[in-house]
Amino acid sequence: MVLSESERSRLEASLRRTSAPFREVLRARIALLAAEGTSNHEIARTLGCALQTVKTWRKRFVRDRLAALADRPRSGRPRQFPARTLATLKAIACELPAERGLPLSRFSLSEIHSVLRKERLRPLPSRTTLWRVLHQDGIRPWFYRTWIHKRAPDFLERAGPILDLYEGQWNGRPLGPQDQVICADEKTGVQILQRKVATRAPRPKERGKVEFEYTRKGTLCFQGALDVRHGDVFGGLPPRNTAESFRAFVTEVMEKEPYATASRVFWVIDNGSAHHPKSFGPWLKGAFPQAQAVHTPVHASWVDQEELFLAILTKKALTPRDFRNREEAEARIRGFLARWNRHPRPFRWTYTREDLRADLKRWSEEESKNPEPLHREEKG
Repeated sequence: MVLSESERSRLEASLRRTSAPFREVLRARIALLAAEGTSNHEIARTLGCALQTVKTWRKRFVRDRLAALADRPRSGRPRQFPARTLATLKAIACELPAERGLPLSRFSLSEIHSVLRKERLRPLPSRTTLWRVLHQDGIRPWFYRTWIHKRAPDFLERAGPILDLYEGQWNGRPLGPQDQVICADEKTGVQILQRKVATRAPRPKERGKVEFEYTRKGTLCFQGALDVRHGDVFGGLPPRNTAESFRAFVTEVMEKEPYATASRVFWVIDNGSAHHPKSFGPWLKGAFPQAQAVHTPVHASWVDQEELFLAILTKKALTPRDFRNREEAEARIRGFLARWNRHPRPFRWTYTREDLRADLKRWSEEESKNPEPLHREEKG
């Protein structure tokens, strides 16, 4: 068997590739040894493979050259379930159980399997097969998420300026070095719980343990303000979240530098009762002429970056909750704030006005298909 220079180079390259499959390397070695005049028996003995394997690939190479060393198409195992069966089980998984008269809020694998059995589907796939088929299309009816159907008609007009602030612009002009952006929000009704048995630290091959039973020690309120451009966070722990307490918190922040001498200070807040648009905006402008309130649209607290910090605070400092008293819970929050502000970093916000415009268009198309108001929420 005679090899051309290009064929020899291709075969030798296969041997040098560390990621080459074993079958590809074996076939290349058979071809190279055969080109050296080695007999089939000697090749089989040298490579430790069957004589028939050597004969098969040597014969194929002589006939089809390099193309013969690739695997031929295989038909595989015959399909066990027809396309109609697969389409049926996927359609059932994409239905609400109530549409079939079932007293369930969502399907599980077992319940979908039970419906298929009642439908007398033949052949009936197992639950493992059912999971595999649904997993291929990302269908998971046991999960759900929250979404709000009705949105403010001026959503873009109100949310757009906030997204512009995050990009360093206001009314189409760049913010100056003396302009500041603050996002504020509150976390109310934080329960102070003391576990009947103290929380246990994790051990090797064992998770930490939190006692299920607890004693209530009251609630607390946290008011927070995030400096969008620098990452600093300010916090207050008033007895109650009222308009008076929130204004006192804002005053405390505005009296600090660089906000006291800033050219402009934009306060991004939602429409909560403590800072309602009708009352908070005029008060802020009267108390601090350089400050301006920028309220989010209704049902759009996610535009407020302070929500990101509140989520981090909840996960890092307040979950799981095990405090002996209110003072211990407040000390934990103050300590977390101090820890955060030692090395503050602003959030990398990437969602822009153009992203919002595209989402609003998509939401409008989805709502036109389902005009009735709906309210859902996603958990596993």
